Amino acid sequence: MSILNDANNFRYIVLNIKKIKGRKCLIPYIVNSSFALELYLKLILIANKKSYKNNHRLTELFKLIPPNIKKEYQDVIILKNY
Repeated sequence: MSILNDANNFRYIVLNIKKIKGRKCLIPYIVNSSFALELYLKLILIANKKSYKNNHRLTELFKLIPPNIKKEYQDVIILKNY
């Protein structure tokens, strides 16, 4: 799946940027994080047969995710932090 590969590639870049010290990497870190998140959100929407049209706004994409799916991901995120 090309979208998943692209999202993982952006995430890989973000993880490697974190290893570099200094503020000059802040913008590439934010941009690549945003791209990865957008693609992951779109994958969730595709998996749940939800249309997102040509939307690139992270907040709007998140709002399109069904509430039960949001809850499931929030539970996973909360558990990972412990």
